Amino acid sequence: MGAAEVARRDVLLAVELVDGGFTYELHSPVGSFAGDDAFERMTFLRLGGRWAWASAGGSIAPLAGIDVVLTDAPLPDGGLSATGGELCAGATWAISPRWSLDGEALLGAHLATLTLPGGAGADLETDGTLVHSGLRLRLLGNLTRHWSLGVEGGWRAWSGDLTASDGREASLSGSGFCVGVVLAWRPSARPGSLE
Repeated sequence: MGAAEVARRDVLLAVELVDGGFTYELHSPVGSFAGDDAFERMTFLRLGGRWAWASAGGSIAPLAGIDVVLTDAPLPDGGLSATGGELCAGATWAISPRWSLDGEALLGAHLATLTLPGGAGADLETDGTLVHSGLRLRLLGNLTRHWSLGVEGGWRAWSGDLTASDGREASLSGSGFCVGVVLAWRPSARPGSLE
């Protein structure tokens, strides 16, 4: 059997889970303090695309992508939510006609809202930006000519600066292993070198 050839012009839908631990610094007119905490979970819902450019007969090719990302990270009586985008670049390897392996780096920016519970109605509600970076591996298996199912694993780091209307500020950062599941749709299964 001949070597598999790269054919990647995919629309991806993925759910990704990341370790919810984070460090924080809170600044207010009466002082500052820092500590560690953890979200109940940190979930990313991603919708995007991946494209590869392969030479004729090539089983390895450069890979690029872009995702729209929704983030949900709850706390008791609060939590973090964010919406943003991520750019990805790496390579893909057509292991066989059925299986492919992707490796990619990611960089993204998100608009975020954070609510931290406080006593006597003193909840901290802040808005700001998050920056994400990371590395990810993805294994995809073809279910049909146009549909694939896969799993992901890697490392994601994030940090953010958020400000409340009363001038209080919060800086957060976290990192950890990430795992996910992916559903991919490919409008054409022909290798790019034939199109």
